[in-house]
Amino acid sequence: MAFQAAGHGRSDAPGVLQGLPSDLEAWDRKLDPYRSLLEHAKKDLADPEFPENALKSVGNVLFELSSGPLQEGLDVVEPVTGQSAATTSELTLSREKRQAELDRYTDILSRSPVNEVDLKTIARIGDAFIEAQVEIADLCGKAYANAESPAERRYFLAGTVAAFGDHELAQLLESGDEGGFACGNCRWQYEYLMFGQRMAYYASPVGPGESDTITASEDLVLRDYQGGAPDRADGLVLPCEEVGTDTPAGRALQLVKAHKDPENEHRLRQFKGTFLCQKCSTQVPVTKIAKHNRS
Repeated sequence: MAFQAAGHGRSDAPGVLQGLPSDLEAWDRKLDPYRSLLEHAKKDLADPEFPENALKSVGNVLFELSSGPLQEGLDVVEPVTGQSAATTSELTLSREKRQAELDRYTDILSRSPVNEVDLKTIARIGDAFIEAQVEIADLCGKAYANAESPAERRYFLAGTVAAFGDHELAQLLESGDEGGFACGNCRWQYEYLMFGQRMAYYASPVGPGESDTITASEDLVLRDYQGGAPDRADGLVLPCEEVGTDTPAGRALQLVKAHKDPENEHRLRQFKGTFLCQKCSTQVPVTKIAKHNRS
């Protein structure tokens, strides 16, 4: 998915590509992690006992854990003393590695920053890419028509839909018959699983969060998958019946119908459908979240 705004989610704004901000301040913010890493590296190397002191600290924490209420079932960990944590050569190599990291961060931060001329070049690249979307859609559509397996067909359809401009729908197609989405109203998170012609959804117990991480407390999805029926689901998605022919979803439906592909037609209608959010009690469209990691 090549489009993304500087903040959260995706953007259809001309020239805005994922990872390529359109202003100087955003480019400068990209260097903040390196500034932080540089400061930590300087602090470590300013300590003449680094990395031995750092290893001692880790070892002593482990010792405290083993001596506390969690000690049952744990091997006894002795406090780290002298060179017991590592040999002299290992410590030397570790310090040299830290110096190499500091040199790398220093080099990155010493390079010339992005300037107004660079921004114009980046904008031209973005505009040229977006202008090529018609050709990309045509290429993906041909690949879809000639795909040999259902999985290949679904992925090429996702590429076609992305080129048409519906990036959330494309991400859902890429996820396939199981994945995650969120309520567009309150951002509460869900897992979904296809059961034939039905799309079941399961509310996450953790709700919305910065990490957009799906967490299943009892793994209801797995149990329903094993049972072959959505017995533990919070509900079923109401598939979309009518889609405008001039929309990305409508164009995709015309494509799959022309190639007699009922499996992907079913997916498209489900992914453009609505569901009743268990948190805010609102009937809302399925909305793809930025990340999906089950833990």
